[in-house]
Amino acid sequence: MIYKFTSIKEIIEGVYRDTAIHEELDIWDVIEWGGEALELIGAGLQYEELVAEVCVKEHRAKLPCNLHLLDSVSYNGNPLKQCTGTFGAISTDPGPPASNQNFIDGKLVDTENFPLKGSSQNRGGDCYYTNDNFIITSFASGCLLLAFRGIKVDHEGFPMVPDHVSYKKAMKSYITMMIDRIGWRKGSVPENLYRDSQRDWEWYVKQARGAANMPNLDKVDNIRLQWMKLRPSQTAHGTFYTDLGNQERRMMG
Repeated sequence: MIYKFTSIKEIIEGVYRDTAIHEELDIWDVIEWGGEALELIGAGLQYEELVAEVCVKEHRAKLPCNLHLLDSVSYNGNPLKQCTGTFGAISTDPGPPASNQNFIDGKLVDTENFPLKGSSQNRGGDCYYTNDNFIITSFASGCLLLAFRGIKVDHEGFPMVPDHVSYKKAMKSYITMMIDRIGWRKGSVPENLYRDSQRDWEWYVKQARGAANMPNLDKVDNIRLQWMKLRPSQTAHGTFYTDLGNQERRMMG
C-alpha cells in the first residue's frame, strides 16, 4: 500500500550519496529517468486519484494534460460506457434522413452510408472512446466528469514519488543504471559495473511493485466480501463500483 509521497529531490540526493558522484548531474535527465522508473514500476496506487470536468463540443473534448489512466466517465450523473462498435462513437441522435447531419467520431457522414440506418433498436446508447488526447462521444455537446489517475507533482511541478523504501531503492537504482550505461557506452565504466547496476534495478522494480500492490487489512476484507458473494454483482459499473465491498444479504427459504 502507498500512503504518503515525497519529493523526487530526496531521490536525487540519495543518488549523489550512494554513488559518491562529485560532478554535477543534469537535473532534467535525472528527473526524466525518475519518471521512466515510475512508469516502469506501474503500480496503480503510485498515481494520484483526480477528478476533472470537461465539456464536449462537436463530439469531442480535450483530455486533462496530467491524465495517465482513465478510470470512469460520468455523463448526467450516470456511467458512460466505452464504445464497442467497429465504427466508434456513432451519433445517438442522427439528423433527419434529408439533412445529412449524421456523425461518426464527430465527422459528418452521408445519410446513405450511415451505419444501422433504419435499425435504431440496435444502437447501444451513448458511449465514448479516447484518441489522440481527445475523448470522443456519441453526443454532440455536454459536460463529462472524468475519474482518472495522474502523476502527483509538487508546487514546483516536479514529480512526487511514493514514500516507501522499495520505491526509493528502485528509482535510485534505475537512475544509477542509466548513469552507468552512459559511462559504459563511452568506455569509462566497465561492463561488469553496469551489469551490476542493471541487476539491482531488475530486483527492486519488482519489489516496489509488489510492495505497492500489497493490500492492507481493510482492502483484504473488501476482497473477501467480493469473493464470498454467492451472486456476483452484474450492475457494479452502474454504481461506479461503490457497492463492491458491501456484504451480501440473501433470504434463504
